[in-house]
Amino acid sequence: MVDLNKIKIKTGVLARTIKDWGSYKKEVGKLTEQIEAMKASGQDEHDISHRQMCLDETLPMLPDTKTRLAKAIADLEGLIHSVPASETATVENEIYKKGAATLAEGKKLVEDIAKEEEEERKRKEEEEKKKKEDEQKEKDKEKDGK
Repeated sequence: MVDLNKIKIKTGVLARTIKDWGSYKKEVGKLTEQIEAMKASGQDEHDISHRQMCLDETLPMLPDTKTRLAKAIADLEGLIHSVPASETATVENEIYKKGAATLAEGKKLVEDIAKEEEEERKRKEEEEKKKKEDEQKEKDKEKDGK
């Protein structure tokens, strides 16, 4: 028999990590918007740099949380898959169901993160390509002008 207490604990760990990811993403977005607004309104550089420092402290939490998320998923998945089919229909079924639902939520989040990272990578590639094209156009203009 599987220790349902372990499933309960690992479910809680994964749920907490999912919440952490959401909080850090929200904080990064909020700080980024604040910095852009402060720059646009011409606020004091000290205030802007303070906000930037907060952002710089928050950004490293995302990769750390992503690593913890992957570990929490693997841990819970191992426990969920070790439950024999005959035991999933017992009275403790709610613990199993909650674990399985949280696991599905965690896996969906990982998929969303991967999509987001791929979109960001493509966006950066496009920006770099455009920058190189613009630089080449400038060089060509300089050649034509000489």
